[in-house]
Formats: sequence, structure tokens, C-alpha cells
Amino acid sequence: MKALSREQPADISPQHIEPQWVYSVDLDFTKKNTLEIEEDHFEMEGKSRFLSSCFLAAALACSVLGAGCAHHYYRVYDPYYSDYHVWNGEEVGYYHTWARENHVDEHRDFRKLPAEQQKAYWNWRHSHGDHH
Repeated sequence: MKALSREQPADISPQHIEPQWVYSVDLDFTKKNTLEIEEDHFEMEGKSRFLSSCFLAAALACSVLGAGCAHHYYRVYDPYYSDYHVWNGEEVGYYHTWARENHVDEHRDFRKLPAEQQKAYWNWRHSHGDHH
């Protein structure tokens, strides 16, 4: 590395301006030249982007698959007792019990049952409380 030198123009007096400093640096590239360093940087950056893209794709795939497998609950209005019931796993259990006791296909969607069977279910459901 070369020594630093201080140079000042001869025609300007030092009282009016600050001195100017000139630096001279000699760089030693014995291990790698600048082009190789830049190539390594871009190679690492490319790998990082690829891995980030893979993680993002995996996260999106998991969320899409998870949403497809999720149970979608809905509310059912009971017109005879003027209340709503959330049709979730617990209500499905009640429905299956009622369907077996009344010889109705328990896999048939409740919303597709005839009105008289829906009324019979709601009467049974309200007489059985929250335990089945």
C-alpha cells in the first residue's frame, strides 16, 4: 500500500481555503480479481432467491391444501323454535343419532330432507338438550 500524500495548489493561499487531501491506494488482488468476486456474489444471490421461492411455493401449497380439507360450518335456522344452530361436528353427531333412531339415511344432507323430517329433527333435538 502506498503512503498517503498531501498536495496543495501553489497559486491559492492557504488562508482562504482548506487544504485538499489526495489519497492513493494500491489494492492487492492476489486471491481473486473483482470479476470473480462479483460472480460469487451473484451465484449466492441466485441460490438465495431460488430457496426463497421454494419456501414460498411450499407455504402457498400448504395453505391451499389446508383450505381444501377444512370443514365448512354453516348455520341452520330452526323455524319452529326461532333459533339458529351451527352445523358443526357436534350438530352432525346429534343428526346421526336422530337419523339412526328414525331410520333415516344419516349421510343425507339435512338441508335436503323434506320439511316434515326437518321438523321432527328439531323437535327431537330440542328435547335432547346439549348431550347426546
